[in-house]
Order: sequence, then structure tokens, then C-alpha cells
Amino acid sequence: MSNLRENANIAVIALTRGGGQTALRLGSLPADVYVKAGALPKSELLDAREFACPLAELLAELFPRYGAFIMVMAAGIAVRQFAPYVRHKTCDPAVLVVDERANFVISLLSGHLGGGNALCRRAAEILEATPVITTATDVTGKPAFDLLAAANGCAIANIGELKHISGALVNGEKVAVLSDIPLAEPLPPDILPAEQADAANLVYIGWRSEPPAAARRFPHVLHLAPRLLTLGVGCKRGTAAADLRQALEQFLAEHKISPLALADIASIDLKKDEPAILTLADQYQLPYRTFSAAELQSAAAAIDPADRSAFVANVTGTGSVAQAAALLASDGRTLVPKQIYPGITLSLAARAAEFRWQ
Repeated sequence: MSNLRENANIAVIALTRGGGQTALRLGSLPADVYVKAGALPKSELLDAREFACPLAELLAELFPRYGAFIMVMAAGIAVRQFAPYVRHKTCDPAVLVVDERANFVISLLSGHLGGGNALCRRAAEILEATPVITTATDVTGKPAFDLLAAANGCAIANIGELKHISGALVNGEKVAVLSDIPLAEPLPPDILPAEQADAANLVYIGWRSEPPAAARRFPHVLHLAPRLLTLGVGCKRGTAAADLRQALEQFLAEHKISPLALADIASIDLKKDEPAILTLADQYQLPYRTFSAAELQSAAAAIDPADRSAFVANVTGTGSVAQAAALLASDGRTLVPKQIYPGITLSLAARAAEFRWQ
């Protein structure tokens, strides 16, 4: 398509002349601008693309390609157009509405997880308009744990519990927090350590597959899994991808680790093209890093001799592959030392991190 920006993730759509002129002002986001045919003279369309089809047809074409939409039109039109596509806050795109004179920018859909509220503020700044944000936590100034999860690189393991946490905070109730990683000080006024909180709601921040026993007294527990763990892998050449995945699933289950906490995979450079590891990285959508034998041998010096192998050293040039690779990639500490399965060795290391409230 002509007049489209490379890697733009925002579509701005306008129907009228005034709307088209407002839409063009948002092209700097960066965004791709679509204007109804005939709304603007050709001389003003250098940074936009005309569409002649009905709006519903255009949206059907664009919906899979963009993560955010700014609709320069009446809110009612936008609501009716997006109604068939709304599924869940975890996958809905951000949708904003702007009046054609750019008086107001309204965050209509997916304000938090989709980034709609942040985009609303950006667009309003560009247009010198008033941002309209109705999300309760934003309006009341309370912590929004979906935003905090994204800012801290956490996956939300049980999104259904978020409403209980947010609802409690908006209603002026205290929420407890229990974390495997340090929490930045000071805690927000409405957030208390679990051992100090007389509350019905808890946020657990950690890499365990299930919250610890201390969380069991809370009726509602929101689990945020910080993506801080590096999986170190060593395996025989030609290991079957299914065997490696099965070993990993067993490994995670044995150590009660959530797969959502995995950040990347690491191994020796001899395995940079190992099909089973590449398949595993693709299945879990994780980056894969490799290190030379010399780099791994240097890291292995800090590993317990019982976790090093003379046989592996003779074959690869380093006494540790999985554990040393995990340590190097994470620049952290060993969480689970090497565990051996038939033809496969796995280890986990954890990055140092602090959960921040901004």
C-alpha cells in the first residue's frame, strides 16, 4: 500500500474533511492515516491513503494488522464498528476516538493492557486536546497492576483475578503483596506486605507455578510472573524436539516453576543450530543465546564442582554447559542447578530485579 509507514502499529481513520485534517496531525505518532475518498483534496493526501469502501470493510482489512486505532469520528460510529471484534482485555487493540475539531481524545477500549490510555495522552498532547480517560484506577490515582505488570516485564497468570484487586483499591481497601523479588520502597499507601495486611486480596509476584502457602488465606490472589529466568540447556546432538519439551515440562513441574517466568534460553555455541533447542525457543517464543566454550568455562569456575562434568569438558571444552550458560545469559544467580534427564541437562538462573511502582 502507498503512503504507509514502515512498522507503524497505529491506524488513524477519518471520514470527513475536518476529520481528515485532524488525522493528518497524528501521523507523527507514527501512524498510518486513512481518509475517506473525497474528504480531502489530493494535494493534502501526501501522508494519507484514501479508501472508497465502506468503513466496515476497511476495518475488516486493517484489524489484524494494527495494535491501536484512532477513530476521528463520532464515538457511536466507532463503537458500532468495533463491537464485532471485541473479545477480551488481553487481546483487544487500543481504540481511541477523537472529535474532528480535536477538542477531546477519548480512550475507548483496552486502556491498560492495550496501551490505550498512554496513547490517549500522547495523541492529546500532539493535538493540544483534552484527554478523556475513564479507567477507575487512573481516575482515583490507585495502582493499576496490569500496567505495573507490563512496566516490570511480568506476565499475568490469572487475568480474571485482576478485577478483584482493582475493585478493592478503587473502593479504598488495602491489598496485600507477597513477592519473590525485592519491592521498591516505599510501597504505595494502599499496598501492604502480606504479613501485615488484613485484606481479602493479594498480589503474588513470583516465578512459582502456584503462590506459596502464605497466600492461601486470601480469597483472591493475582499472580504476576516476572520474566526473569534463563533456561540453560545442554543436550546430545539430534535430540528429538518432543523429548526436550517433555524434559522441560517435567523440570518445571518438579521445581514448581511457571513457564511464564522464562525470559530466554541459553546454551553453548556448538548448539546454535540444534533443531530441538530452536524448536523449543519457537514454541515458547523465547530468544535463544549461545556462548563459546571459553566463556562458559570462565563462568563454570563459580559453579560447585559437583555440578561440573569432566566428560562434558572433554567433549565441549567446558565443564558446565546448561548451568554456566544460564548464569552468563542472566548475569544473575543459579535458581536451579543442573538437572539431568536422558541425553538432556537443564538449569535455571534468575536475573536480579526490583519490582517498581512507577
